[in-house]
Amino acid sequence: MLGVVVSGRVALRTLVPERGDVTILTVEPGDIYGWSAIVPPYRATSTAVAIEPVSAIVFDGVTLRNALREDGELAQAVYPRVLVAVSRRLTATRLQLLDLFAAAQVRSW
Repeated sequence: MLGVVVSGRVALRTLVPERGDVTILTVEPGDIYGWSAIVPPYRATSTAVAIEPVSAIVFDGVTLRNALREDGELAQAVYPRVLVAVSRRLTATRLQLLDLFAAAQVRSW
């Protein structure tokens, strides 16, 4: 399932051993979640949780993949948006890792 947030905010959470569910990113209006529905191996890596009332447009992964395969114009419109979301998530992950390593260095002093 791929979703586009129309209004509200969605927390993307992942299960961290010994810490429970941790929010890794908050998705705002205009952004997407569930992009793994169209990127092989089509396996979700987080859980989307509404943190306030949310309106979203949601697409079934199999149906969307088939439509993208058959309609080049649709694919041309969707994939750049997906790449922007992936890029944003990668940047957020890098910043979180920097924070984690910085905190570890402070504790080791």
